Amino acid sequence: MIESQYNEDSGQITNENLELVLTIGIEQKYPVYLGQSLKNMLLANDKFDISPSTFKTFVLFLERCKGYEEDATRFLSLAHETEHI
Repeated sequence: MIESQYNEDSGQITNENLELVLTIGIEQKYPVYLGQSLKNMLLANDKFDISPSTFKTFVLFLERCKGYEEDATRFLSLAHETEHI
């Protein structure tokens, strides 16, 4: 859903919408979908700004998911490479 829309018009996806999607994904326990979507959004230069609190919530969620601890570390490295957080 999000990935198909943000390529066309990223201005329609606000930070509040991103927070809502992340919140729902965390509650429903979708680490793979959230990880892929957030990584693509962060790598899409100058299209998305994600609040630090939302990003921290996401990374902490990955750390709690068994088998995704290394992914959380990779996201922290990615955060240092982008200006969107």
